[in-house]
Amino acid sequence: MSLQTDHVGLSNGRARETWNVPQVQPSMERIARSGLAPAPSTHMPPSQPQIAGRGIIGAFVKICQRWHLAREDQIILLGYKGSAFFGEQLLDGNFLSPPQDALDRAGYVLAISVGLGSLFDDAENAELAWLNAVRSELDGSSPLAHMLKGRMANVIEVVFLVNRERGM
Repeated sequence: MSLQTDHVGLSNGRARETWNVPQVQPSMERIARSGLAPAPSTHMPPSQPQIAGRGIIGAFVKICQRWHLAREDQIILLGYKGSAFFGEQLLDGNFLSPPQDALDRAGYVLAISVGLGSLFDDAENAELAWLNAVRSELDGSSPLAHMLKGRMANVIEVVFLVNRERGM
């Protein structure tokens, strides 16, 4: 790159020399790499909160719809058995950041759904039959009834049962 002078402007009747230097603006990526500022989010502008209905909670709701679960059952699976109001708020997407416990529970339900999908080639009727069949491993209750007791440990037991049937 070569620098060139421009004779522009007058100061006290004489030409003033200025250098034609290209102005380099640092890119946001370069600033972020330098550690001076956080990298901008590529997913959404920082002023927009992430809607809780998307992501894992949205996937959870779709799975529950596939399993024909009532909203009250969804609230129980998310761990809000005694406080339906907060469960409703979570399902409606009114939390900016859902509680970690609810995210964990939704993740386990997602794992169960993926496992059943691989066992039954995504056949909805076969999945529903498996979820509603009485199992001796679960003290004579169905996997779905066992999960709807409301404890996270029960959901995890069903995850283990699915994984065992998948040979994992």
